[in-house]
Amino acid sequence: MRKRLLILLCGCVLLLPLSGCTGSAEKQTRAASTDSVAAQTKTETKPAAISFKLKDLANTEYSSETLFSKNKLTMINIWATFCGPCKRELPDLEKVFEETKDLDVNVIGIIGDTPDPENEEAAVKLIEANGVKYLNLVPNSGLKETLLSNIEGYPTIIFVDRNGNIVGEAVLGSRSKEEYKAIITELLKNLQ
Repeated sequence: MRKRLLILLCGCVLLLPLSGCTGSAEKQTRAASTDSVAAQTKTETKPAAISFKLKDLANTEYSSETLFSKNKLTMINIWATFCGPCKRELPDLEKVFEETKDLDVNVIGIIGDTPDPENEEAAVKLIEANGVKYLNLVPNSGLKETLLSNIEGYPTIIFVDRNGNIVGEAVLGSRSKEEYKAIITELLKNLQ
């Protein structure tokens, strides 16, 4: 029995770098063993709606109310500059952004390991190198203490409606463009 458990845990840990980054061995094991599509943030403190005023990497401020109200659905990519799967999926997320505009969908990024000058510089380089045009924001202490404190690992995708209400399940770990588009299509069916 112990041998099977050890083999299972080793397999989970080996697969984790392919899909997401977490901060501890406990979180890695938990993240690797959850349903890959339905993995979500901790539900006991999940906010009813997301609200913020954050700055982008050029120091321009944006409010969630303005960003969310313009679209039926907003896909929020919570990522980190140290996370390999986060970096690898940036081009696919840009394609999702471009290909779902006509569906009234927006994509924004929140760079979880900022504010930090070195990480912000790394984020700018990653964004430019991958041709990312969707908005990326730097979290403030308020967002870190609320929404980001519930994140199990990077990347995490959360979907919100035009009022900032979380819809569907959060997605932990990277996905392909096609998988994200399938999730978006399903969520749009349930929105008015």
